[in-house]
Amino acid sequence: MFSRTLRPAARGLPQVSPAVSRAVVQRRWASNEHDSHDSHDAPTDDSTVTEESFFTPAWRNTAILTVVGYAAYLYWPRTKEGETHWLTQAIANSNSNEEQFENLQRRMAWVQHQAANKREDDAAQRPPMHRFRYKHTFEQSCPNAIPVGTQADVSNVKIKTREDYFK
Repeated sequence: MFSRTLRPAARGLPQVSPAVSRAVVQRRWASNEHDSHDSHDAPTDDSTVTEESFFTPAWRNTAILTVVGYAAYLYWPRTKEGETHWLTQAIANSNSNEEQFENLQRRMAWVQHQAANKREDDAAQRPPMHRFRYKHTFEQSCPNAIPVGTQADVSNVKIKTREDYFK
């Protein structure tokens, strides 16, 4: 229910295009095996079983990234006193459009307000309405035809119509 409220608001937000190519996203980084479901019930064959070790591509990639990251940490030029880091500057420059950011903040506040109102509206209930199947029996009953003591006096009962509840 909450997603139905936010879905129209999300259409107005800027779309982010993927910066990484599809081939990189679809590559399996942590395994050298493909997922074959037909091998679950088949007997194991020594030619199809591969031995897992620390020399697989996943561990090689992890080791390379660790060494490159450590070298970048050691040899990257330091910022001088009073200057901001290059990464901080890049983030600040990419978010320099403050008007768009304020519009986005206003839009999100409005969507959250609408969602809160919707939640309150969903919790609201109408007053209980008791409907009788044959309403005309109250109006057509004759007080002279009712035996004494068998029924309460309903001569002053007023039947409310549907319009009376919504006034």
